Amino acid sequence: MSDPSSIPPDSPAPQGPSGAPPLPSPLPVPSPEALIASQTLADAPEADQPGEAPAGGPFYGQAVYPREDSVGYLLRAVMRLFVSEIDHRLEAVGLTNAQWGPLYMMLKYKSTTLAELSRELQTDPGALTRTLDRLEAKGLCRRERSTEDRRVVNLALTPDGEAAMAPVPGVLCEVMNSYLQGFSHAEWQSLLDFLRRMKANAEAVHSGQLPADTPCIEPAARPSAGAGSGD
Repeated sequence: MSDPSSIPPDSPAPQGPSGAPPLPSPLPVPSPEALIASQTLADAPEADQPGEAPAGGPFYGQAVYPREDSVGYLLRAVMRLFVSEIDHRLEAVGLTNAQWGPLYMMLKYKSTTLAELSRELQTDPGALTRTLDRLEAKGLCRRERSTEDRRVVNLALTPDGEAAMAPVPGVLCEVMNSYLQGFSHAEWQSLLDFLRRMKANAEAVHSGQLPADTPCIEPAARPSAGAGSGD
């Protein structure tokens, strides 16, 4: 049998038994699943290469740090209004932010310690101890010596404390929902994602995993006095 590569370029094409040129082999038809997969891959955004830093930042500089655009200022302003509104709604049960905060943590975790409360609420242990003394005097919480480690004192709600805290979760939901009026579900999820990413960055900076000295935006270079004078 002759080698096809030895056929001269101008030789007639091979013919089938009937003398007609052979039909080309049919192309394979992709499955619907393959079509969907290929379309999904075509529409997907290109992934960042490993080790490639995402675009963006720095965003602030000494000359461009307006308060109304400061993330820290906006977060603090929202929280100040949030706490004020919660305090106003909880006046009926006689609880302030300094009081319902620790009680809410006891409600959430059932039992906790002074150190855990201080860390979670970012409150000075001495000031927190005085608050707990007042709450215990009102019969809203109690101190219990741990059965596993006698050096540890656990804090827990009393039945009166549970009754006082019963409306608090609902009030928190109502106020937060009112602050999110006009947001779509996707926008709410995006807001949570952005805040979680910022919190993760803050924790990484605090632990030394990310640099804490990210440079500020440099002010635009000013032209020299003779620039553009045509001299």
